[in-house]
Amino acid sequence: MCDIYTLLPDVGCVQTNCIAKHWWQFCNGPDMEGPDLAIPCQLCESVECPAGCGPTVTPLTCDEGAAGAEDGCQCSPMDSPEAACDQCAGDPVDVASGVYHTSSTTDVRLVGAYGDDLGVRRQYSSGARGVAQLPLDPATDGRGISFVGSRWSHNYQTRIVDQRPQGGGIGLVVEDGRWLQFTLSGSMWSPPPGNSAVLEVLGANAGVSDCDMAYPGGFKVTLRDGRAFFYNASGRFARWQNAVGKGVCAGYDAAGRLKYLRNDSRQAVAFEYYLAPEQHGQAGELKALHLADTSGNPKPGKRVVTYEYDATQLTAARREAWVATGEDDSYQYGGGSNQDLLTRVARGEGATEKVTYCAQATAGCGATGSPDQVQALRSATAALTFEYGSWSGCGAVMPAGTTSA
Repeated sequence: MCDIYTLLPDVGCVQTNCIAKHWWQFCNGPDMEGPDLAIPCQLCESVECPAGCGPTVTPLTCDEGAAGAEDGCQCSPMDSPEAACDQCAGDPVDVASGVYHTSSTTDVRLVGAYGDDLGVRRQYSSGARGVAQLPLDPATDGRGISFVGSRWSHNYQTRIVDQRPQGGGIGLVVEDGRWLQFTLSGSMWSPPPGNSAVLEVLGANAGVSDCDMAYPGGFKVTLRDGRAFFYNASGRFARWQNAVGKGVCAGYDAAGRLKYLRNDSRQAVAFEYYLAPEQHGQAGELKALHLADTSGNPKPGKRVVTYEYDATQLTAARREAWVATGEDDSYQYGGGSNQDLLTRVARGEGATEKVTYCAQATAGCGATGSPDQVQALRSATAALTFEYGSWSGCGAVMPAGTTSA
């Protein structure tokens, strides 16, 4: 999330974010008030920003008639705003880049005994960057179609992309799909400005282990929340662990696909794939998630969710009746310049979002709006339209994007 810390009179430094509807609520008061939200203003100096962004102090103002806001700090570009701005998460629209993100959907969550919860989450982004563009082949470095559908990602597609053989640095796709680029500074690998992740290149004597195998060499990334992620020398995710050494490991099949995940509480989830073209999926696409034994074998009658596709586009996630949230999610496409962007999300609990892109809009989007930027969003709780002007930094609603109900 691209955080903003804004100074409120008589309250203190309050954390908001770069999302238009939350900014609107903040400016108008009730949802963002109260001393319990106050935090020390010096935390502005340690805001964790996306790649290419860093925390800066910027004057922020609200619309006329709204509660006043004085100086605040936000994520702003350090180098290239074009490369940085589409990294800011949206809720659900990034008002700086016009990229649409669905909220994270948890298809499986197993609560561990040692803080080693095992959850598989999905998220969609209409932007071209991120883990959704990783190929099926784990040996290649970079672009293609995710096995949970084009522009979709799941949190265990995190991986390292080692660009040193080509004279570059080391890239990391994190759990939410953001790309972090590390550069060598002396003997240390430095993360992007504003990010606190620590990267270590492990020697052959150290190595890493996943659920089934040990590998010489590899990489270790320690995040701000204290979790350490381990990857083998080819960049494939092996395991993560928390501060007490407990976590989740991955097991892979002979084709290099993720076969199962297991936590140290001995809970496991198995991944099933379409092996050949079928009515609802192509070979290599993720078909279902199952509860599994500790070797990664699906337990009979314990399928949790099944995925359906139209070519490369995820169209449905169907949960089994025995699951507490046994409801289906469905997705429709047809937006943007290529008519391939997500336009409708219908969740099992009844929530629906409809998205229109500038390519389909008869009005709005402003002089600089591109065909694949969001023009309008409609849901039960929001009715927003977007216009785009000059870029002014991640998190700034004005003038990067303006909204109206």
